[in-house]
Amino acid sequence: MTYRSEKKTVARRFRFGIAAALIVSLMVAAGAVAEIVAPPPALESLQAYFRDQVEQERVTSITLAVRKGGALIWAEAFGYRDFAEKIPATPETLYPIASLSKPVTGALMLLLQDQGLLQLDDAANEYLGVTLIDGNGYDADQVTLLSLANHVSGLPPEIDMVYDDAPIRSFAERMQRFGWLANKPGDFFIYNNLSTEILSQVAQKVAGRTWHEQLRTGIFEPLGMRQTARWAAGIDDPEKVKLYCRSFEGDFVQVGAYELNSFEAGGIWSTPVEYARFTDMVIAGGELDGVRVLSPESATAMLAPENSGGGRSARGVAWKSDTFRGHQRISHVGGMPGIKSAAHGIPDGRIVVVLAVNCDQDSLRWSYTQKILDAVVPETAPRPTAPTAPAGNGDAGPPLNLEELAGTWSGQVQGPDAVRNITLELAADGALDIALDGVPATRQHALTKPGSKFMGGSTALGRQLAFDLNAELPLHATYRGGLTIQFQLNYKDGVLDGAAIASPIDYAAQLTRDQAPVKRPQFQIPMRTRLTRVTGDAASGA
Repeated sequence: MTYRSEKKTVARRFRFGIAAALIVSLMVAAGAVAEIVAPPPALESLQAYFRDQVEQERVTSITLAVRKGGALIWAEAFGYRDFAEKIPATPETLYPIASLSKPVTGALMLLLQDQGLLQLDDAANEYLGVTLIDGNGYDADQVTLLSLANHVSGLPPEIDMVYDDAPIRSFAERMQRFGWLANKPGDFFIYNNLSTEILSQVAQKVAGRTWHEQLRTGIFEPLGMRQTARWAAGIDDPEKVKLYCRSFEGDFVQVGAYELNSFEAGGIWSTPVEYARFTDMVIAGGELDGVRVLSPESATAMLAPENSGGGRSARGVAWKSDTFRGHQRISHVGGMPGIKSAAHGIPDGRIVVVLAVNCDQDSLRWSYTQKILDAVVPETAPRPTAPTAPAGNGDAGPPLNLEELAGTWSGQVQGPDAVRNITLELAADGALDIALDGVPATRQHALTKPGSKFMGGSTALGRQLAFDLNAELPLHATYRGGLTIQFQLNYKDGVLDGAAIASPIDYAAQLTRDQAPVKRPQFQIPMRTRLTRVTGDAASGA
């Protein structure tokens, strides 16, 4: 299903129709209908730029909200919430905000802490009853609620998608499959969806109400976020945007219905206007328009950068914290098939920028957000040096070298539905041969340097061996193609253990012109991995 035939005439007609719409002030808290809010003169050039991006079919829609000093200064939508029918997007168009759901859950945990129902420094397993985090050789009691919110818990990367009518996995089943530690808690920042799902389960246990009901009454309603909700993929709403990706030929193709198993990590639908109100509340000290949602102490904690994950990423509670043009900035992004979103908050001057696009255009999402930030955030001072890892950092020991690991290693890769034997032949010069069940695998590259990236996380300690391979394993209900399997193995006491993360080799390879709607398999499935030395210096006792 492709949609390119009508583009020029219809795009111009709707473009001019939107430009001529009545421009009024937006009063979401009072329940008013969201309208276009004209940008100040300094941003008018961006208005023309975004219109041109839509007309050139670089993107299907762009919807944005900009706040400054506690007021909405720009709210506008460009392009189409339904690209096939050329139905324009508006500031009220609902987008799945993907991982922007995570800071909302982080705020809920702080709200529960304000109410005396939990402490973020508590061990998560204290609240989970019989469904516990599996230490897998590490101390699971070191996994705190805060470490889950900040993705430094030790859980491996994980994204678990559901397509068509496949059932959502229960929390107990997901914990059994994915709720185990691949690293020592606190050592690494590794992005994980199950972390947020665990937090939602804790919230439900301590408050006796569902995660979404608590969000509705504790955050959404007080902030006037009347449209924001957890919407299941199959529930229709006239304001819900349709999602698109690119075919091999470059056409926009509608993405098929799907959901995350951990919908708490990415299942909220909202508008940039409403999410900007939430972000503004956070950077304004927990209060917006005279309504207090978080205590000043909790709002400060949500902003406070912590040097976590080996110094790679400073984070507040569920927000990344860095600097932009000399100002502190909190930010988060979201991305799933057919949707990219971003939210940025600058406490100095109370500047908020929130943006969503309904297509798989990650580079455009970044460039669009950057253009707005450049226009609204003044330069004040040189950017400070990024945080660095604390000296010593636990029992990391000296960095690895390849000679130390040279030899033959053997063990297992244990996935939720498959177990494979694995053998590594590692030479002192870095040459690496890998076999699964005795069959040689296609090796892509080896990474052994401290600080190398791994599936959104970072290896900062230097006691890890990381490498990729291509293989085919029966790991996903709706995917039967080739996989990239990325290994991140910790070396300690003569053992290599950690996680192997399987994901599709190429999402775009699943697209053909006659698929309508198209499925875009997107997942990260962690597998426990443990290998011992068979031959080499350590094995021979040398």
